[in-house]
Amino acid sequence: MRLIRRPACWIVAMLGVAWSVAAVGLAFDWWVESSEASSVEAMQGVGLRPGDAIQPTTLADTAGRRMSLPHDLRGRPTLLLTGSLTCPKSRDSCPQANGLVERFGDRLNVVLVYVIEAHPKGAVSPYSRLGVEEVTDRNVEDGVLHAQPDRIEQREALAVAMRDSLELQYRVVVDGMDNAVWVELGRRANTAVLLDAQGRCVFEQRWFEAGEMGDEIEQLLGVTKQSPER
Repeated sequence: MRLIRRPACWIVAMLGVAWSVAAVGLAFDWWVESSEASSVEAMQGVGLRPGDAIQPTTLADTAGRRMSLPHDLRGRPTLLLTGSLTCPKSRDSCPQANGLVERFGDRLNVVLVYVIEAHPKGAVSPYSRLGVEEVTDRNVEDGVLHAQPDRIEQREALAVAMRDSLELQYRVVVDGMDNAVWVELGRRANTAVLLDAQGRCVFEQRWFEAGEMGDEIEQLLGVTKQSPER
């Protein structure tokens, strides 16, 4: 019986070790994934809050024109977004603002501020809690692998690429290399801020969501929803 039990005990012990290693591996993978998922939230700041006025600044758009914030936007409400080409959420959500452009027409300004790359290739992500490169699986799958610009011309080129590849139907301006607007808006990768006609924040989203934002714009404009015909 001893000749039978010893191998059996050995097998059981090895299975136990293997299970423990697998459990540790799964726990580590979960920790890494949860850390990456929450890293953006952890690195973001406060941003604008209802009642806050955006600080005056002048930025260039992707057509080479200058735009003064908020002076050039006053007179009607403005939806201000942030985004970058290496931010998967930006690539998904920013095209949805085209629907808001069509829905509200000239009653609303829509402007994307192209900011620091969220997940650059060969550089630390500004949202990494671990201080490492985080290009994301989605960027690898989509072939969106870009370095972090160190000159404004490089950032402008990426802004043009984002505008064209996503077929954005609204104005895209480029944050300066001091990242001043990105910092003021809370260091957020894809935030949305609704400004009134005087340039004051009336509503903000940590992550842009077009459906909810559309409802807020309607309320600001005093649009009355019509009941569907029976």
